[in-house]
Amino acid sequence: MNKVELTVPLEQRSLDVYRQKFGFRTVGWTKRQILINDKPFYCIGFGMHEDFEIHGRGYNQVVMTKDLNLLEWMNGNCYRTSHYPYAEERMEENDRRGIAVISETAGVGLK
Repeated sequence: MNKVELTVPLEQRSLDVYRQKFGFRTVGWTKRQILINDKPFYCIGFGMHEDFEIHGRGYNQVVMTKDLNLLEWMNGNCYRTSHYPYAEERMEENDRRGIAVISETAGVGLK
């Protein structure tokens, strides 16, 4: 994982600091392949809905862990989100595990 840190200075102190980890450096393609960090990437995955019978689309770390464990158990390495923005914590866990996410737009239903 790589890290970036942004600092907003004010006089001789930091007004605000934002730290973010990220897992890739480059994305590219050839006529036949997608390249991530200059290596061929083969997407093995699923379409995913973030839902659970008890709380719907609400974020639940236990359910997220179960879902990602199942994805990895099936040798998956990516998934496509469905119609709404997913929790930032989920995206961070995907990054930590090296799971690629094809994220749909958050603007579904807008005119």
